[in-house]
Amino acid sequence: MNGGDISSYLDDAQVSANVDSAETTTFGKTAKTYIPGLEDATLSLSGKYDGSAAAIDALISALIRQPDQQFLWLPGGDGFGNHAFAVQGALTKYDVHAPVSDVVSVAMDAQADGGADTSLVLIPQTVENAVNNGAAIDNLAGTTNGLNGYLHCKAITGTPACTVKIQHSTDNITFTDLITFASITTALTAQRLSVAGTVNRYLRAAVTAIGGASSVSIIVAAARQ
Repeated sequence: MNGGDISSYLDDAQVSANVDSAETTTFGKTAKTYIPGLEDATLSLSGKYDGSAAAIDALISALIRQPDQQFLWLPGGDGFGNHAFAVQGALTKYDVHAPVSDVVSVAMDAQADGGADTSLVLIPQTVENAVNNGAAIDNLAGTTNGLNGYLHCKAITGTPACTVKIQHSTDNITFTDLITFASITTALTAQRLSVAGTVNRYLRAAVTAIGGASSVSIIVAAARQ
């Protein structure tokens, strides 16, 4: 969430995606007919309460009535090429439940602004301290519908001014820039950038610049549209 790993507080996560349906039934039909409408999605999280400074209660309470936040849920872990659900949305519910016979728990919902993206992890959560071209994912074919890119920064040492890009290629040899994220200077931050048009067969993420004696802990994911 916004670059921070809140996994240790949670024990349940769910993305609910749906598509509106508009009825097109006319006289003479023997069954209703529909056409698909707009997509919608909600991210629901729940887990154990912790009221310590910078713990889950402080993190979530600070987001109430705030603009869209960035969430990245990795149900299979953050390994290279794993699927991730990327959600940009506002917090719409935060519950703290304290039963007499059980531990205090929390639950929250985030309403997706633009639906939920099924993404692929290009850089697993790792510490980068030098220029580095990540491994490429073979998507088997190119597309023409654009791409959404996601970058979460968990931690920083030094003054990195780190630049991260998502690049694409037709042959897995020559790569060109597709998305260039804003230079990373602050921990616990996240970015979402979109690009329209052609996305070639191969995708990779690359750290193209980083300050000397510095490091960043990041995770990068991409969703072809």
